[in-house]
Amino acid sequence: MTNRPVLNASQAIEIIDWYRYRWEIEMFFDVLKVGCRVERLQLGTRKRVEKALLLIMN
Repeated sequence: MTNRPVLNASQAIEIIDWYRYRWEIEMFFDVLKVGCRVERLQLGTRKRVEKALLLIMN
């Protein structure tokens, strides 16, 4: 469901794509939180989080 107006098929496809991207982002963060336990690292700064993500994602 969306509050965006859908007046034609191309607008419907665009909204479906947005939700698809959102789902992929949700899955990515779930893998980081549950699979990689990133929250347990308790990194205090953005720079530290970025470095940890680079290591985890390689």
